[in-house]
Amino acid sequence: MSTADPSKLRQRLEVLLSKLGRFDTDLQADFTSLDARWSQLDQVWDGIAYQEFVAHWSGVRSQIQQYVSMSKKYEQFLSERIAALEKVERTGGI
Repeated sequence: MSTADPSKLRQRLEVLLSKLGRFDTDLQADFTSLDARWSQLDQVWDGIAYQEFVAHWSGVRSQIQQYVSMSKKYEQFLSERIAALEKVERTGGI
C-alpha cells in the first residue's frame, strides 16, 4: 500500500474499527454475563477462599473496565483518522 493512497488506508481503518467495535461489544456482553454468574457464588460459597476470589475478581473487573475505556479512546482516534482521510479524498489534500 502506498502512503499516497488515502482510500486504501481509510478502508483498512474502517475494517479495523468495525472489528474492534464488534470485539468490544462481545467482550462486554460476555463479561457481564460471566460477572453475574460469579456473583451468584456468594449464595453457596463463603469463607476465606471466597473472599480471596472476590478480591481477585474485583481486580479483573477493574482491568476490563480499563480496557473498555482505552478501547473507546482508540475507537475515537480511528474515527478521527477516518474522517481526516475522507476529507483528504474529497479535497485532494490536507
